[in-house]
Amino acid sequence: MKAPRVTLEQWRVLQSVVDKGGFAQAAEALHKSQSSVSYTVAKLQEQLGYPLLSIEGRKAQLTERGEVLLRRSRHLLKEAVELEQLAHTLGQGWEPELELVVDQVFPTPALLRALKAFEPQSQGTQVQLREVVLSGGTEALNLGNPDLVLSSIVPKGYLADPIVEVEMMAVASPDHLLFQEEGPINNERLSRELQLVIRDSALEGLSGCRLAWH
Repeated sequence: MKAPRVTLEQWRVLQSVVDKGGFAQAAEALHKSQSSVSYTVAKLQEQLGYPLLSIEGRKAQLTERGEVLLRRSRHLLKEAVELEQLAHTLGQGWEPELELVVDQVFPTPALLRALKAFEPQSQGTQVQLREVVLSGGTEALNLGNPDLVLSSIVPKGYLADPIVEVEMMAVASPDHLLFQEEGPINNERLSRELQLVIRDSALEGLSGCRLAWH
């Protein structure tokens, strides 16, 4: 890969000249001499082979090419800062990535609130979210090494902390024949209705959850 001739510092100086409105203002903001700022921008233009700024009165204005490159350079500097922050974070022991396995029965609003609260504290850590059904969380623990599993099933050899109670409710359309039944409705009665089956996401899972459908 060819090494870039233009440095991040040159792009930073150019941005400051544009944002502050001139070489003198940029020099003051960057704590540099005006001659140093002028030389940096001149060197940048020389390396590129065309002007990026035009002087109108006392103010430096971007050329058409300069506007395009300035926009790209802002992204470049932002990514460079984020890269340094990530390097610092990793040096402090933060994980670059967390694998989160969540049972689909877990309340989505609560999960989204937790992820939103984690984001400003994440220090650049990425969260890989995977949804599972029934014993899929157990299989994830057995086959891999997820950092956190939210599941209603606690496999043998693992400890768990309760964090939320999920109430399951049977529902049906108001005009369903089940509403005409008197007394409790058992599984034998439900077996005569059309059913949808939610299969276990685990490769070895044989269980399922049956739902009456009308």
